[in-house]
Amino acid sequence: PELRVELMGNRNAGKSIDIMRRLAEGESLWDVAKQYRTDEELIRAVNQLEEGTVPDKMLLIPRVR
Repeated sequence: PELRVELMGNRNAGKSIDIMRRLAEGESLWDVAKQYRTDEELIRAVNQLEEGTVPDKMLLIPRVR
């Protein structure tokens, strides 16, 4: 399950820019990064995750623009 976040007040208003979602069982950040065409390190950075941790929370999945 995912939640699309719309950023209002910029030139991309009304377009889905970022995604909020949890990792599915057995899924890695690498899997999610490839699915959304972003970078695993960027996901870690915006969610303040340490290398090697498996998050059990909603994650912000930023799109590389």
